[in-house]
Amino acid sequence: MSKIAVVYTRYHERVVSALLDGALEVYYEAGGDPDDVILVEVPGAFEIPYAASALAYEDGVRGVVVLGCVMKGETDHHLHLASSVFHALADLNVWGPVPVTQAILTVDTLEQALQRSGGKFGNKGREAMEALLSMLDLFAQEEEPEEEDHAED
Repeated sequence: MSKIAVVYTRYHERVVSALLDGALEVYYEAGGDPDDVILVEVPGAFEIPYAASALAYEDGVRGVVVLGCVMKGETDHHLHLASSVFHALADLNVWGPVPVTQAILTVDTLEQALQRSGGKFGNKGREAMEALLSMLDLFAQEEEPEEEDHAED
């Protein structure tokens, strides 16, 4: 049975739970079965690539959505964290066995995060699930068999 995996962080719970709600709404609106969703909570953004990779290689998983929020603090830590996470996810998306989409908000303030998790800028969790479902539809189409040339010599 094919499953969709959703990896999300417990850090910035208010924001991430809104992203998760948005992603799941899209999945269910598209006719997805709740029994076909694997939900995995990780401590923070740094742990997302490991969980996403493990799930991407699990039998029966056909795609992974990752959700999180990296918010600016007093130092540049958020820049290094976000860069590391995005590079790892990009590598997994290119070289891994299934598509991986993401809604990891990289913001300066809580207000910016709230505006992107259901506010005036929409819900990026919804967009990440829409992107995953689009990728799955795109590559689910069977290739049409090549026509054989039966011309006589």
